[in-house]
Order: sequence, then structure tokens, then C-alpha cells
Amino acid sequence: ILSDLTTVRAAQIILASASPRRVEIFNEVLKLEARVEPSRFKEDLDKSIYTPHEYVKENARQKALEVYKRFTIPGEAPPTLVVGADTVVVNAGCILEKPKSRESAVEMLTSLSGSTHEVQLLSMHFFILY
Repeated sequence: ILSDLTTVRAAQIILASASPRRVEIFNEVLKLEARVEPSRFKEDLDKSIYTPHEYVKENARQKALEVYKRFTIPGEAPPTLVVGADTVVVNAGCILEKPKSRESAVEMLTSLSGSTHEVQLLSMHFFILY
């Protein structure tokens, strides 16, 4: 779809993220003029039942779905496209998310120091046809 940027730019796009980097990519690099509406999804999925890839995929899906439902108004056209994304770090098979406090951040960085880890990033796109 990105091969036809004129069509994409004409769509009503909502980015379900407050990530400054994602906003920059959508609105400055791709010039999509996406409306930025951070998701209110709690991100409290049970990590034990997902692989890291499945986990970010489901989080991204839930974020996009929450924003889609919030901005779909009966009697009006729904958003053309809602994009949700998630990023996690995986260390020794454990999924690490954004720390919720300074202490958690220090603990996370200490656990990553001197070790190899990976970043799982996935964007999930919902194309809404009406």
C-alpha cells in the first residue's frame, strides 16, 4: 500500500502511539499526516502464554483495536486505517517492557549490561473497509 502514497495520504489514518520516533516516521518522513491518538490499552497480557513475537503482535493488535473502537462513531465513517505498534526487549527468553519507575529502569539496565539481548518490534495495521 505504501507504493501508492497519494492514496494513503488521502486516508484518515490514526496512529495509536505516542512514540516520538513513530510519529516522526509517519508524519515527517512519510508525510502521512496521521492523527496521533495514544492507545489506552493496559498492556497487561500474560507474557507466559506468548512467544516474544506473538506478544508484540497481540499488544499492537489490542492497541489498534482500542483506538479503532474509541473513534468509531455510530452513523459516521470509521477511521480508514488505525496503526498500533509495540516494542519489547527480550533477554534470556524474558520479555522486558518499558520500566514503570526509575528503580525498575536501573534494574532492567543492570540485567542487560554485558549480555546479548534482542528487540522485538512489530507494527500491526488494520485496514478498515466500509
